[in-house]
Parts: sequence; C-alpha cells; structure tokens
Amino acid sequence: MGRPSSSEVTGHRRCRGRVVLLRGPCGAARWGAAGAASRCRYGLLRARSSDVVVVVAESLPTVCKRCQQTISNEGVTGCRPSGDPWGVLPWGRRRRPEPPRAKEPEVRAAFLPGGSRVELREVPDPAPGHGQVLLATRASTICGSDLRAIYREHLGEGPEAYQGVVGGHEPAGRVIAVGTGVERTAVGDRVVVYHISGCGQCDECRRGYQISCTGAGRAAYGWQRDGGHADLLLAEERDLLVLPDELTFLDGAVVACGFGTAYEALCRVGVSGRDRVLVTGLGPVGCAIGLLAKAMGSPLVVGTDPSPARRALALQLGAVDHTVSGTDEELDALLDGPGGGAEVAVDASGNGRGQLTALRHTRRWGRAALVGEGGQLSVDVSEVLIHRQLTVHGSWVTSTGRMSELLANLARWDLHPQVLVSDTFPIAEAAEAYRVADAATGGKVGITWPDDEAGA
Repeated sequence: MGRPSSSEVTGHRRCRGRVVLLRGPCGAARWGAAGAASRCRYGLLRARSSDVVVVVAESLPTVCKRCQQTISNEGVTGCRPSGDPWGVLPWGRRRRPEPPRAKEPEVRAAFLPGGSRVELREVPDPAPGHGQVLLATRASTICGSDLRAIYREHLGEGPEAYQGVVGGHEPAGRVIAVGTGVERTAVGDRVVVYHISGCGQCDECRRGYQISCTGAGRAAYGWQRDGGHADLLLAEERDLLVLPDELTFLDGAVVACGFGTAYEALCRVGVSGRDRVLVTGLGPVGCAIGLLAKAMGSPLVVGTDPSPARRALALQLGAVDHTVSGTDEELDALLDGPGGGAEVAVDASGNGRGQLTALRHTRRWGRAALVGEGGQLSVDVSEVLIHRQLTVHGSWVTSTGRMSELLANLARWDLHPQVLVSDTFPIAEAAEAYRVADAATGGKVGITWPDDEAGA
C-alpha cells in the first residue's frame, strides 16, 4: 500500500506535537504516533497489519473530511462527527465529554515591591521535588532586615539582591507533603526553616553555617527564593529543624532568625554566671539577647536605646534589669564608674554610635560582639581595643547545629521567644502587618495561620 494522498485521509489527531494517521489495508483510519506504526506511544491502538502507513501533519489536508474541522499546526484533540457532542475514540467507541475541571486552589502570598508597599497575590500551589518538603505555613515573622533592605527600598546588589520572590525569611509550619529522597521528615512534623538554603558542599555549609555559603546555589528564603509570607512554603529538607512540642509555631518563627542570631553572639563571647552584660539597641534582637543572657546565668543585664518606648518594652518583658538612653555618665553609674564596664557587651543597634558605646563600656579583658547590621564605626584602635585587651566578634546569624541546640534549650528553660511578638495579623492583612512593624512602636510583628491539628 502506497502513501495515501490528501483525499484518502479521513481523520486526524495531535500526538506529542505531531498530527498523524495510521491507515491499514482495510481502509479504516487508525490513530497513532509519528514514527510508531505498530503502536501509539500513548497506548491507544495496536496496528492489526504490518502494512501500515504513517501520514505526518505536513501531508494532511486543510480540512478533515469526517469532522469538518480545520487542520493546522495546533491540531485538534479528535474527530467529532458534525453535531455529535460525543468524542469518537480510535477504536470506534464513544466517549462522554469530560466535565470542566474545578479551578485549582491557589496560594495567597505577599510580595515586597519596594516603596513601603506589600502586594498580596495568588500563586500556583507548589509541589515538592527531590529532597524537598511542602509546609503549611503557621507563622512568619517580620525581620528588621526585611524592612530596611526590601520593604522601604531594595538595597541589595548582585546575588544578595531581592529577586521579587514571596517575602518572609522567618517561617515555621507543619509538613503536609514530601518529595522523593526525603528521609528524616514526615507529613505532620512541626518544623522551623533555617532561612538560608546553601549549596551543601562548601566548607561553610559542611559546618552548618549556610548563612556564609560560598557556593553558587546559596539562596535566602524571602530574598532569592520564595519565603514564608504565603499559605504554603516549599523548602529543602536539609534546611528544616524539628520544633519541640513545648514551643509554639510563633516561637519557632522568632527563632528562625532573631533568637538564633542572639544565641550565636552569646555563645561566641561565652556568657556565663560570671558576666554582666551590656546590650546596645533594644529592638527584637536586643531584647532576645537580654532574655537569653539571663537564661544563661548573667546576674545583671543593662540595656541602652534612645527610644523610651523600646526601653519600657524591654523592662516589661524582663529582658533587662536597667535601661538608659546610652550616655557615658549613665553607664558609668551602673558599671563600676569610669574605667569599669561590663564583662560582655553586644551591639544590636546597627549604628556607629551604639557600636562605639558597646566597645567603650566593655571592661578590660572583656568580650564584645557586633550583630546589628549596618553602621559606620570610627574607633581609636589603640585606646579602645588594643590597650584594653578586648576580644571583639563579628557574628552573623547562626548555624543549623546551634539553632537546633537553642530550640532544645528553650524547651528546657521554658523560655518562649513569642513574648517578643506584640502584634499578629492574617496573611490577608500583610500590608498592615508591615506598616505596624515599620512604625517600630511595639515588639516584633508576625503573620499567622490557624493550625487544624490539636495541640499545635
């Protein structure tokens, strides 16, 4: 049997981008795939004769003689006799038309386009790939860096720049689906997300400090990959830490960045019951430093901040024992007079004045840590640092190992980071949440969701 002419073709079908027809010696049209005369790759038919010709789209007529539909590069899904609402299957049986599918539920997510704006959009429901898990987000708190470097204006450059993704890098939630290769995490687990996903191969990642990842795959949740300000969050299993039953989702969200940062700094300087602690800057991270210093044994915590509201909140939370605006005279009165100082000082202000105050009021042979982002520091190195034998640490967030340690300690100490949160909002009110957080008149602000499992 030769190749049929256009006039012999009576039907058509689109198959993997090529419209083809199989016609046997009996003259009946049979469907199939281009280049597969014995069987369609979708399993729709097996040819009954070896004498089968494959006709590709280029040789089909412009109009199908059976259904009178135009044949184009787009093709049609099948031939239908004129006026017949039923589709005709390749082997002659009829098929009831499929009912229209219900619209897939979409995920609400908050984006930060800059200019102190928040855009709430609907995005597709994500699906976990290899090594990934899907979380139902239950809490996602707002960090000062989100406000400073994304919400007000986009300040990052290059790989560190905000990439227009779903905001929020302090999430906690419940696992609702897992991808292939996931071994340590199960559906139903309560987890905190470490907010940097590293390459997993560089020396920093191998030490657990994904925050300092030097590989090309480094991406921060809420900055370079979708973050926690959404109903659902797709995360790498390696970025998850188990949330102890004693802690709430809101506790976990605060640990994900702020409390983790505070704990790392205190571990670096080795706080114990021998140390009085000075904290400069009493925002959420500064208050976390005070609360943790007390839990780790410090007998006295002094805090400084120019804001009366923040000083009052720190005292109300029990994060500090005394607060002052930050003058030398005030601090000298509390810390053994001129030439005295605290054994440990930690700056969380992120400005040069607060950083210098922390260094100048650390006693001789003392230890200091700088954790507040930003600021320009001008210091007499000999007078303030060298001659006074100070040890100064720059500390950036924490490691997954130390964050896991912190979560266990918080449960043991019965210390709940959510005490720092003064306001919570549903995702539908994300714009208001950011407005309140940016006003900086209260504590930390969170976006929360109800959890449908008892005891969560």
